[in-house]
Amino acid sequence: MTGAEYTTNPLRWVLIEADPRIRERLERALNRWVGGIGVGLFEQFDAGAVDALSPQILFAPADPALWNQVDAQPGSIRWRIALGRTDSDARIMAERGIDGYLHWPFASEKLLALTARMDRQARRSDRLWLKDGERWCLVDARDVQYCEVKDRQLWVHTRHGILHFPGSLTSLEQRFPQWLRIHRRLLVAPQWVTDLGEQGIKVEGCASRLPVSRRQRARVYKAVLAQSFNSDMV
Repeated sequence: MTGAEYTTNPLRWVLIEADPRIRERLERALNRWVGGIGVGLFEQFDAGAVDALSPQILFAPADPALWNQVDAQPGSIRWRIALGRTDSDARIMAERGIDGYLHWPFASEKLLALTARMDRQARRSDRLWLKDGERWCLVDARDVQYCEVKDRQLWVHTRHGILHFPGSLTSLEQRFPQWLRIHRRLLVAPQWVTDLGEQGIKVEGCASRLPVSRRQRARVYKAVLAQSFNSDMV
């Protein structure tokens, strides 16, 4: 399976389906989706095998027992798409809060609408795909404290941990203009700053101070203080 070239990281999907007709038809359709890339095809659900592929999307039959297994250990899965054949399947999946449902035989416009919705949700400007080892995680930008280039890698420090971003500091600065460039290798979210000093700034949860370049100091301090005053008045 191959995915078309995409401007950001494509969404990784896995398909579980025993019926070869359904599996082949859906695979062909999904391979035309620019925003997604197939990483696994299985006839039966295998939690360990699926988890090892770190998919964000799982397409699988509308079998409550199968989805109970998925929900017990969701791993990297963000969107759960059930594949059904009957109105009863649709009702049962809706009652359990499934993220999407496709009814066999699949209508192309339904699949297009579903993939478009996942594209919009995944690429919302207030969310960011970051990598934790071999897993991709969708992180709320409000949880990002600062970003740091270290050893030619870009690390994003969040309140949940430190994750890797495969792009550049400049791309993040352009995407999130509310973040402040305090140094050529540092970008900070001002709402997390807890201390301003001559030796740099402190960020909540960070033991050491972060350096602020002399050229940026006045602008950074003014922006942090302005954010604080505006927040207090809301």
